[in-house]
Amino acid sequence: MIGMTLWLASLLLVAGGAAYFILTRFRKFYIVQKIAGDRKWLSWVIACIPIVIAIIFGIFFMIPTVIIVIHAFIFWILFSIGGTILGKITKKHPKYYISGALTICFTAVYFVYAFFAMTTVFQTNYEFTSNKTQGEQLRIAMIADSHMGTAFDGKGFIKHLERMKKTNPDVFVIVGDYVDDDTKKIDMLKATQAMRDWKPKYGKYFIWGNHDDPYFRYRDFSTNELKQELKKAGFVILDDKNVYIGKNKQFCLLGRNDRTDKGRMTPAQLAKGVDRSKYLIMLDHQPNDYANQKGIGLDMVLSGHTHGGQMIPITFTGQLTSTVDQEYGQENIDGTNFIVTSGIAGWGCPFKTGCISEYVIIDIK
Repeated sequence: MIGMTLWLASLLLVAGGAAYFILTRFRKFYIVQKIAGDRKWLSWVIACIPIVIAIIFGIFFMIPTVIIVIHAFIFWILFSIGGTILGKITKKHPKYYISGALTICFTAVYFVYAFFAMTTVFQTNYEFTSNKTQGEQLRIAMIADSHMGTAFDGKGFIKHLERMKKTNPDVFVIVGDYVDDDTKKIDMLKATQAMRDWKPKYGKYFIWGNHDDPYFRYRDFSTNELKQELKKAGFVILDDKNVYIGKNKQFCLLGRNDRTDKGRMTPAQLAKGVDRSKYLIMLDHQPNDYANQKGIGLDMVLSGHTHGGQMIPITFTGQLTSTVDQEYGQENIDGTNFIVTSGIAGWGCPFKTGCISEYVIIDIK
């Protein structure tokens, strides 16, 4: 809670500085100075027009204006640097207003693309072989980070659900952050109730993410209500629990509580007593414990949480700051296949630029 508050405060502080930078640059434009003349107050008013446009653009696309302002600031700096370099090379310095015009155009195109990348959900496929399956095959449909209400509502979730059903998976898993602080109860009910009639051969399983239990407590349904609805829909909630699945019980799902649960089991504790001759699949929302998950006999670890970085430059910061072990994709470490999905949606605003939105189909043969 405190960390989230500090993060938001820092974001607003940076956005304030970025907005001031943009305003001061627009005030210097010749046309602004020409119109305002000696009336400084008017130059400030005219310079505010792009900020107002950003607010309107943000409302239309459901984007926090601070996000637009910060990106516009970064783009302006980059275009200014590029103009300076170009001027030194060609000995002809671009007009002052060109960097501003490019910033406006590029920012608009950037966010339109980002909206498309967030709201267009792709299917990502993985295929693995193992002697431990004893000839049995398993198809897993996996989602994480729907954060319902950010990119789609309950009806939107159902549309994606129908696409997943058509892949005919043997088991369906939700690897955390199914809902968010802003998810409305009516959307949670629509989406969850729509899953009641779907009965994959080996069931439906759920683990908790850091947003499923809300941070700010203003959501119009409780975590317990969510839990009850998931159970009514036929989900088995794996809160530090294991379950064997498959025709001959040749696969084992190990569902781990989220990192925010300080009392959760370690990977070794969760895997204690599990038959290592079975194909072991751990579900762990946050991909940040690879050191303790490799080398203990796990065949696969499925995670979400990162949203694939969601937006550049955040895309590259998780592993650099060691807050996650992997941002996106598949990696084999000491015989364990680690898979991190970018999520079927994302958090905070309906944009992605560092990756795509996806649901994942995994075939184990």
